[in-house]
Amino acid sequence: MSFNVDKAIEFVFQNGNAFQQAYFKALFDRNLVEYALLSLARYQNDDGGFFGLDSDYNGKASSITCTMIALSKLERLGVDSGVLYDATIAYLQREQKKKGFWDESYKVLESQPPKWYYPKYMINQVWLTNGILRYLITKRNINQDMLEKAQSFLRLHWNGSSFPGYDHNNWMAIIGFHNSDQMIHRQIAESCMYNLINHISEYDLGDINWVLESMMSMQISSSHPVVVQGLELLENGQREDGGLSTSYGELHRVDTTIDALDALAFYNHIQRKI
Repeated sequence: MSFNVDKAIEFVFQNGNAFQQAYFKALFDRNLVEYALLSLARYQNDDGGFFGLDSDYNGKASSITCTMIALSKLERLGVDSGVLYDATIAYLQREQKKKGFWDESYKVLESQPPKWYYPKYMINQVWLTNGILRYLITKRNINQDMLEKAQSFLRLHWNGSSFPGYDHNNWMAIIGFHNSDQMIHRQIAESCMYNLINHISEYDLGDINWVLESMMSMQISSSHPVVVQGLELLENGQREDGGLSTSYGELHRVDTTIDALDALAFYNHIQRKI
């Protein structure tokens, strides 16, 4: 089955909430970015952190995971300034621990989230820190000490070929370490890319989107094996209703479909228009 763009768009508008629809429109029409930011702001708490952007977490307390997802949205929209953005960065600077990592607060447990939200778990700290570093290191005017502390924490948990825990570390750490004069940083990035090339076919489509987002951020060519495999998996993952499948559950399908459309447009597999 060839990828049906019209059905994918129809799926987003039939099933997406107000923010998801505004976000999708802004990805395909940059004149609508400010409208999308107004909608995103409804999920930002007074402390600068976010809630409500991950279907796995229904609490109202600020979450590092939801804030990382907000950074993903901002990056895809090309936003790296403004009140919402500045409050997000300030929140992350306050929440970074002395040893350099980020961790969820115990407040998130009130809504009984899945295990990857649990604080005080090293593998969760590693993936959250890789994730936050991945977005911050590409931004202008970010406190260098904050970045170096995060890299220092992560180096402690690098075993020579991979990080402990989730495969997410592979596509997050590539950006966090690739652009560095330090040999160990380059080795981390190269090993993570090797892991990606060899395991991307095993990933869920929701994770494929995260992978391709990193490739997009690095301006990796459409001929790169990770990009070739990733785009093929997305195009073959569409269901009859137009949305993409994901093992993370039905509530994740809208986000998975939106991000897939963005990646397909970035690599010129579809036109960037609604």
